[in-house]
Amino acid sequence: MADLYGHVPGRRIELPLGGARHAFVVEAVLRDYARQHGAVFIDRSDYVRLTGDARYGEAVDRQWQAIREHHLTLGGGPWGGVAHRSREVFNPPHVFSPYGYVETCSTFSWIQLNRELLAVTGEAKYADEIEKSTTGKLKVTVHAMDLALPGAMAALDAAVGDVDILVNNAGDIPSGPIESLNFDAVRRGFALKVLGYMELTQHVYARMKRLGHGVIINDIGNSGENWDANYIAGSTGNAAVMAFTKALGGVSLDDGIRVIGVNPGPVATDRMVKLMKRRALDTLGDETRWQELFVQYPGGRPAESVEVAELMVFLASRHAAYITGTVVTI
Repeated sequence: MADLYGHVPGRRIELPLGGARHAFVVEAVLRDYARQHGAVFIDRSDYVRLTGDARYGEAVDRQWQAIREHHLTLGGGPWGGVAHRSREVFNPPHVFSPYGYVETCSTFSWIQLNRELLAVTGEAKYADEIEKSTTGKLKVTVHAMDLALPGAMAALDAAVGDVDILVNNAGDIPSGPIESLNFDAVRRGFALKVLGYMELTQHVYARMKRLGHGVIINDIGNSGENWDANYIAGSTGNAAVMAFTKALGGVSLDDGIRVIGVNPGPVATDRMVKLMKRRALDTLGDETRWQELFVQYPGGRPAESVEVAELMVFLASRHAAYITGTVVTI
């Protein structure tokens, strides 16, 4: 590839994906023993974002499940030295041998696979695997419930108990201009996001106040400040959550609690594709042309979910100990 096409690190190239040409920068040129005729590799998350083609997801998930069920063991004890204590490690199928750990590169490959799948899907199970492969100390409990139903927030609060950090993250408010809205769907969306954020915060805030500390982060959306008539219900709901965040966060530090909002712009998620298809139908008359709308975004792309997550991690940390009552826009 280097000799034939002149690909060297730092060179800009274009690749045809999803019916359009996209610019990339060559990061490295590596020997590929499996494909000696040459190949160009890009992150799977970039491929899915640029093409909307998620056909490989099911096959990859089956392979992921097979590895998870048959080859991984949460290790412990002195075997393999300090580096292998309390880590998730590889073993032959259905066998645990304290001496059976394979090369570290296998563990790093597993971590990288989970990073890619997390970037594409946002599913918590991939984050769990990254954590277990690096620390071996993660315990995750999932409470599956419909939080739009009456009483669901109180039930979740009772089941979880005291927490240090609450991230309110939900979105089901329909897209479209005023004349297209189904108000049964709008009411359900507001019950989940606007009233849901407020109700769960009420329960958790009381616990945090008793403890004397806590952080509440509301994942909102920048349509609450950049009003959009083609997303009129979402703009209205997000503006309400912004006002709620600033009002409560303006006084919460007196109780040792910080309340902060994050306003992501368009983020490469399945929900974004759904909204973009609706907008393409409204503006271009064809929902299949949704990717053409990326041209209006900075850098010609939406944000990645990991970029939003990293901001939230910072805001929840001690490095942001005097930030409250504000909304940060991505």
